[in-house]
Amino acid sequence: MTDALSIGFGDLVCQLSEMCETQGVSSCSRLVVGIAGPPGAGKSTLAANLVSQLRMSGRCPAEVLPMDGFHLANVELERLALRDRKGSPDTFDAAGLAFLLRRIQTEEEAIVYAPTYSRTMHEPIAAAVAITPDIKIVVLEGNYLLLSSPPWSRLRGGIAIPIFLNADWLTCRARLIQRHIAGRLTAEKAETWVDNSDRTNFDLIVAESQTATCYIVSEGRLVGPQRSDPFPSSKVRTGTGGDASSKFKCAHEG
Repeated sequence: MTDALSIGFGDLVCQLSEMCETQGVSSCSRLVVGIAGPPGAGKSTLAANLVSQLRMSGRCPAEVLPMDGFHLANVELERLALRDRKGSPDTFDAAGLAFLLRRIQTEEEAIVYAPTYSRTMHEPIAAAVAITPDIKIVVLEGNYLLLSSPPWSRLRGGIAIPIFLNADWLTCRARLIQRHIAGRLTAEKAETWVDNSDRTNFDLIVAESQTATCYIVSEGRLVGPQRSDPFPSSKVRTGTGGDASSKFKCAHEG
């Protein structure tokens, strides 16, 4: 990537806002931005910041769609004997997510309801996110959005702008341990889960994710949505150089 173009977070917001104005995203209905990356990289924070900034611009209604809403329910994980692997690729309804992406892009005059995930109940919650007709950009975030193997590979056609958020393992590990402790695991159990389940998922995502349009490097920072520039020293890099906006095309346009 020696010839890659680097732009800041604010430039990404501006380019997406301009797309809403100049293109009206009419050629691809609602535009889906997909933020993939390993657990603990900061995808949820980045997605929330991106949507917040797009809304603040006043030009681009946007909504966050968490992949975690497609977790299989705990009772189903028990039935499949997968409870101890919760969070791995086969504990999600990837086909259901692919179908929802098609609805988001083809039913632009309808309210499309999507699930979310409760870290309090540790269960998905159906129809908790409303993608209303005025929403022009949907920011989908999740670990496995760019996996190259089916059924996850079917998502790629529904994501217009795939972004990979990268962070080193030690940074992610520290965040994940704190997350699990906040979810009421003991420190010992949290470390065991992170060093086994989360580390396995981390390695899979880094090794088997497809090429993204942009790469964002977290650089060890986890920042909150209160910051005006949530990734002040991070960079968004397009893969081949040139005008980054020229690469932001609808998935079905090639």
